[in-house]
Amino acid sequence: VLELLETVVGERIWLSLMHSRIRKVYARHKGPYMPTTIDWHTDGSESVGYSNAYILWIPFRACSEKCQGVEFMLLDDVGNSEIFYPHLNVGDAVLFSDQVSHRTASRDTSKLDRLNAELRLFRDEDLFCGTSQKVSQTPFLNIAAFR
Repeated sequence: VLELLETVVGERIWLSLMHSRIRKVYARHKGPYMPTTIDWHTDGSESVGYSNAYILWIPFRACSEKCQGVEFMLLDDVGNSEIFYPHLNVGDAVLFSDQVSHRTASRDTSKLDRLNAELRLFRDEDLFCGTSQKVSQTPFLNIAAFR
């Protein structure tokens, strides 16, 4: 995984400890009082204090009809959109830019709560110019520590 990250993101990758998280999304059958989805959004913007980040999305349960995952909005060159739902197993991961529109997949058939990790990664050159001063002063871990 580290070699693939270095190929896509670059050799010096920083993990934001402040902006990475483990997320639990409750299954739809638990009722309307439980939060079930996060609507279409991108992760990077002025309001969150960073852009030019990559998100490594890792499921801790297989994402299928029984357990909702993540959906992506794909746009072609002429502006047509298509929703892409990757079927992911434990051990899989999806790497995407903070500018990619995505949402929690809404599956009425979901019976299992979703558990996943969302790791925010920054290239060395984007750490200080692609983040606000507030974000750049939060804890980061250099991914090279995992070699």
